[in-house]
Amino acid sequence: MYNELEIRSTHENDAHKISKLIIHNAEVTLKPHYSKKQWDIFVSYYSSEALKNKMIDQNIFCAELNKKMVGTVGLDGNFVVGFYTN
Repeated sequence: MYNELEIRSTHENDAHKISKLIIHNAEVTLKPHYSKKQWDIFVSYYSSEALKNKMIDQNIFCAELNKKMVGTVGLDGNFVVGFYTN
């Protein structure tokens, strides 16, 4: 089986898939350590709508393996502002 990895800049249509990837990742790694209020804020911060707005000011990239979203990274200037994988 041939695996095709593509890393590219995101566009608005990617926001839902990226939101889903980030929240799924955080459910495993972060949610057990967050209060309900913290978790609700996190989910809101990475909602599809919020990500569309972030794409305006940040350079956000995604990695797709065989057309499936498997990772994302956000850059704000020289700073990594988010790095999530599936």
